[in-house]
This record gives sequence, C-alpha cells and structure tokens, in this order.
Amino acid sequence: MNIIADKIQDPERRLIARLFFNSFYVFFLSTLTAALGSIMDGIIIGNTMDTTAVAAFGLVIPLNFSFSFLGGILSSGAQNLCTRKIAQGDIKKSRELFSVAFLTGLTLSVVVMFAVSLLSVPLITWLGSDSLPPDLFQEARHYLLGYAIGLPAITCMRILTAFMSLDSDRMRAFYSVVLMSAVNLIGDFLCISVFHSGLAGIAAVTSLSYYVGFADLLGHFRKHGIMLGITLKNLKWGDLWSVVKRGIPRGMLETAVLLHGIYINRILADISESVLAGYSVQISLSFLTDAVIIGVAQAILVQGAMFFGEENREALGKLMRIAIQYEVTLVPVISLLCYLLAPFIAKLYLGTNFDAYALGINSVRWYAAALLFQGTNMLYAYYLQASGNLLYANLIYIVEWLVYTISIVSGFPHGSGSQVYRGISLAHVLTFVTIVIYLMVRNRHLRITMEDILALPKGFGFAKGDEVTAEIDSTKVNEANAKQIVVQVSEMVRSFARKKGIDERRANAASLAVEEMASGIILKAFPETPGLNVLTVRAFTKNNELILLLRDDCDPLDPRKGLKMIKSDDPVANIGIRLTMGMAKDVSYTSAQRLNNLIIRI
Repeated sequence: MNIIADKIQDPERRLIARLFFNSFYVFFLSTLTAALGSIMDGIIIGNTMDTTAVAAFGLVIPLNFSFSFLGGILSSGAQNLCTRKIAQGDIKKSRELFSVAFLTGLTLSVVVMFAVSLLSVPLITWLGSDSLPPDLFQEARHYLLGYAIGLPAITCMRILTAFMSLDSDRMRAFYSVVLMSAVNLIGDFLCISVFHSGLAGIAAVTSLSYYVGFADLLGHFRKHGIMLGITLKNLKWGDLWSVVKRGIPRGMLETAVLLHGIYINRILADISESVLAGYSVQISLSFLTDAVIIGVAQAILVQGAMFFGEENREALGKLMRIAIQYEVTLVPVISLLCYLLAPFIAKLYLGTNFDAYALGINSVRWYAAALLFQGTNMLYAYYLQASGNLLYANLIYIVEWLVYTISIVSGFPHGSGSQVYRGISLAHVLTFVTIVIYLMVRNRHLRITMEDILALPKGFGFAKGDEVTAEIDSTKVNEANAKQIVVQVSEMVRSFARKKGIDERRANAASLAVEEMASGIILKAFPETPGLNVLTVRAFTKNNELILLLRDDCDPLDPRKGLKMIKSDDPVANIGIRLTMGMAKDVSYTSAQRLNNLIIRI
C-alpha cells in the first residue's frame, strides 16, 4: 500500500504520488540488483575470512561503480528519452531507443570483461598502491577476476530492471532479485563449507547469480505484445549519441564516485589494513542506502522527463514536492537506524576482525550523519538531468565527490582513519550548502520557492488560458452522477476550444472525444481497478492544433483495439469511437509505468 499517495486529497497529486511509488519501487530494486552481489559477498567475507580478505574486498569495491558505468549511462539516458517519446505517443521510437541502449550495453560489457581480465594486475595496483602487501594484492586480484566474469549480466540486468516500471511489470524485477539472492546464498555456502574456494569462488558465484537473474528478466522481453520489446529492425545507431548525452550525468556520478573511492582507498591503505577494512563497512552499507536514495532520484528523472515532454509546469511542481516528501521521510529514518545500529552493522561486515571493529562503527556513524545531505544533492542533480540542465547536474557530482572531498581530506593529517571518514561526510554537507547559496544568488532573494527550484526555461509550458485541465476522482463518481460529470468536462473542453479560435467542427469533435473516451474509462476501467483512481483530462492548443490528453491509472483500455473489434456490418455500434477516430488527425495510446495515456490531436 502506498500510504503517502492514499492520504493526498488532490486527485492529480495522488495519481502522481502513486506513479512515483511504482517507479521508486522498481528503481530501488534496480539499484539493489546491481549491488546485491557485493552486499552479500561483504557479509560472507566479513564473517568467514580474515582482515586481509576484508581489506581486499574493500579495495575492489570502487570498481563496482566503474562496472556499472556503462549500464548507468545507457539505462539513465534511454529511460529519459523513452519516457519523453512515450509521453508523446511514439512507441516505435521508444522501442528503438531501448533496443539501441540494450544491445550497446551487452556488446561493450563483453569487451570490458576481457579487458579487466587481461589488465587485472595494473588495476589492483591503481586501486591500492605500489607497496601493497603480497597477500592483500593476490586476494584482491582473485576477487576481481571472479567478479569480472559477470560483467555482461550485471550491465544487462542494470538496463533491463530499470525499464520494468516503464513496461508495467515491476514484479518481474522483484522475482529476479529473489532468484539471484537464492543462487548467491546457496553458492556462497558451498564455496565456504564444501569447496573452500576463497574470494575467487565467492566472486564467481556472484557472477553466476547475475546470469540467472538476467535470464529471468529476459522472460519479460520475450512476451508477445509488450511495449518495449527488443528489436533489430530499422535501428538508427546515430540515436546512441542522444542516449549517451542524456545519460552522461549518471556516468559522471559513477566516474566521480569511482575516483573518490580510489583516492580514499589509497590514503587509508597507507595508514593500515584495519582502517581500510573499517571504510569497507561504509561502502558496503552504501549499497543498501543508495538503493533508496537513487530509487527516489531515478523516479524523478523518469517522471520529470514525462512531464517535461508534455510541458506540464503544474505537474512538475507536484512531482518535486512528492519527491522531497519521500526524501525527508525515508532518509532520516535510515540515517538514524544506521547510527544506532552501527555496532551491529560493523559486526555484520567485519565478523571476528576485532582490530577493525571500532573503526567500522566510526565509519558508519559519520556516513549516517551526512546521508540526508547526500540524498538531497543527488535528487536535485537527477531533476536537473530530467530538465536538460546537464551541465549543472555534472557540476554537482564533480564538486561533491571530487573537489570538496579531495580539498577537505587532503587538509587533514592522515594519521587517523576517523579524520578521513569525517572529511567525506563534510563534503556532502558543503555541497548541499553550495546548492542553496547558488539558488539564492541566482534568484536574488533569500526565500527559495518551488519555481526557483524547478528552474524552468523561458517559454516552457503554456500561458494561463492556453490550457485547461479537469480531474475526475473515482471516489466521487457513482452510477448516478457519472454522465453529468462527463458532460461537464466535455463542455469545458468545447468552450475552451472555441475561445482559442478552434472552429466549431473541431471543437465539437473534441467534446465528443472527451465524452466518449472518459465515459469508457469511468464505466469500464474504474470498477475493474480497485483503489483511488484518477482520470485527468487536459486540453491545450499548439500551432493551431487542439490536443487532448487523457491520463488514468486504471487497467489498460486502448480505444483503438475496441474499434478494430467492431463488426463492419454494424454501423451504429460504438458510434462515438467511430466518429472520434474519424475526425482526429492522430490518436496514440500508451500504457507505461502503470499509467495509461491517450493523446488525440484534432
């Protein structure tokens, strides 16, 4: 149950909140999926192996960010573009963009897999230092080689899971994660208790679990009639640049985090293995907390792209408020739990490695102290990416993860790991303060409004009077008043069209279209879909064209399929649909993210 959405009184805001939850759920799983193997490996290694093994695992962890680099850029960019195309009713183009992203990710990840295997020795040296102890070096290399085998599956799962929300199949992502976890747990148990294969075996099992999850996800894309099937026909590989361009901020984030991790690792490795092992607890924990933080951020990326595609200023404001509500509701609770449970978390990841235990507690608590600031910074950067402000999104990541971190940490004497942990957290706080000051300076006042936060370009959206919106709430519709409500909305659209200079024939066609389509949704979809459903009817003019957008969160109901089912020898059956389709220039229907969009151009 979506408690936040169900308590909202405004129908459209409630619809956006439900949509946001559906997206957050899938993106939470997507992020968790990419890190699940590392999370489980960290727990197993910490409780069954020595400090050297824990430190070796922590040394390789930053490469997880580079391994997800390709998948992050491609999935983020493709999500943004696909959502915009879906909002515009262009399913064909959306499918092509998705296929280009997936096939590119698969091909490049195979190349990277071989490259990592061949260059494992210099990679480990780069991650640590030239003077790593031999045992630590070999343990880290063994884990890296075993993990590299799974790179194609890791990348493809990252891309496919992120699209489960768009294709309205979020439960498939959940089942894949469960299956992955089962394979990983069973395999790790056999590696430790039966085969005694060490870090190499644990990493290989993790790779195997990703291939199993990947195979399960492919089951969705083999189904007939889905929206985002993988196609090889008429692909325009020039679209890859558009995908990459939109995904660059995500790639910038993961590059900055990778370089950040390498810099911190090299400093801590020079202090002691125990200090490095203590930091690995923070990194392992971040895979769990990032699933929430990135889940919220990616939800606003996709939903924001949809509303930007519609130039819907009001919906963007509602979306941002909902995203902030999620951020300030979930993240402080997570931070408090991490702070209070720091001894348990350190024990979970360090096991009997008592020399690193106190350092692990300290590392977790400093991490928890700055988590809300880190999450808020990421949320805003993802929103900027959705709005096309790619430069500012990239700057946030560079300043937060590199500029501030290196400046602060390099200013501390490196005799204590605690000082380094504290410096990392301070960088997140300073980035948040920098964003707030920037908004104040740019808008020339101390009070920051929602309009300031949205930073919409000039000319965005429609002037007052150029659009009209009506919301029909399923809780306020019954058999007695349904017809009256539909007639009122259809008349509102007709009056609006006439005031905007639309000729009477097209104005009447728009009124008929709304009456016919809205009646079908209310009478057929509302009763079949349990919950607090909302139908939004939006009309606006653009280039002397009248455009109707009907959006609902009910079961799919494509009027075009209904028209095809009408028998040709029955001239009066579904006369409303016949007339609407006949008078419209174009009718497009999409069902994505558990949301139905019907666009009629008249």
